[in-house]
Amino acid sequence: MCATMKFFHMKHVLQFILFFVLALVSFISCKKTEPFVEEKVSTLRGVFGTVVVYSEFGERISDFSDVQVTARCVDTLSVDSLGVATDVFDTTLVVLTNELGEWSFEDCPRGFYSVTCAKDGFGTYSVNRYWYDTVRADTLPKLILAQTPPADVVFDSIRYSNGLLYLSRTISYTSNHSEDYPVSTWFFFDTTAQVSVSNHMYAYLSGASYGNQTKSHSYTVQMAIDNLRLYGFAEGDSVYVRIGLDNFKFSSYQDIDEHWVFPNVTKESSVVRFYLDSFYDE
Repeated sequence: MCATMKFFHMKHVLQFILFFVLALVSFISCKKTEPFVEEKVSTLRGVFGTVVVYSEFGERISDFSDVQVTARCVDTLSVDSLGVATDVFDTTLVVLTNELGEWSFEDCPRGFYSVTCAKDGFGTYSVNRYWYDTVRADTLPKLILAQTPPADVVFDSIRYSNGLLYLSRTISYTSNHSEDYPVSTWFFFDTTAQVSVSNHMYAYLSGASYGNQTKSHSYTVQMAIDNLRLYGFAEGDSVYVRIGLDNFKFSSYQDIDEHWVFPNVTKESSVVRFYLDSFYDE
């Protein structure tokens, strides 16, 4: 009797297992098979960057929006009769920055780029001859826009001693700003009386000076005379010097012809002349 009961019990267990297997197979076979779809990978390409904006007092402005960024693309698209490739301006792109100063040119063409940012009341800033080959995303260094500082400068005197030039100047601050504000000073040197921010052989930055409308700032800057010799000045030259004032967040860049541009320097001093041969060391 016990053997019969065991057989009967085993029979039901086997039937249950068989039923479970058949049900599982049926469920799998009836389940809908989704077709394999290759996931698309989005590759970001283009030229990207950020513009940072400063007031005339060298203070960072909170909203960097609406700066116009213009890119001119150049590529070797033309070949003359001698087989020489010629640069051709073929594309101009324009975009405005957002509040964070961000801008982008996505999926733009290959070539050398001149990227200029500009906003009313501010100086410009440019990056020139930047190569982009379309196979990646390129981020340019931060571009700086600033306003011309509210100040005037007088070139007081110049003298030489022990290998150093002593350049004295006085800055007058022309705004009634509530606090002292900084101004940077450039000295421009050339061998002609037409020396200026846009016409010079050598430019020397002396740093920032603080003051306000009731507190002018007089200071004497020291500069090694060898700096002039390194930039092409020779003994016996007449050297002309002019001072220009820049924003505390000064900026300079080279244009498409590799000339240096100082976009915030608009007010310059009178010109002072000296003879380099009078500065021989005894």
